[in-house]
Amino acid sequence: TILIGKHSWQECIQKTNIPQLDYITSGPLPPNPSELLLRPEFDALLKSLHEQYDVIFMDTPPIGLVTDGILAMRKADLPLYIVRADY
Repeated sequence: TILIGKHSWQECIQKTNIPQLDYITSGPLPPNPSELLLRPEFDALLKSLHEQYDVIFMDTPPIGLVTDGILAMRKADLPLYIVRADY
């Protein structure tokens, strides 16, 4: 809903009991998630978040199943892969 302009990221921030740890949930699944990540609004969102936060983690679907993870990873300073052995 942030990337389509329905809500601002400030409206979507969820606070935690841990000081300085906030998060944004994914929200409803859009019909075109990959296209939303290619729009300038995604870059603007990341820029705004970087102005407020020191570190931003993006959790994405597994690489290879859908293109969303690869598109988001291209915007990351450091990709981190979590794998499960023998699975």
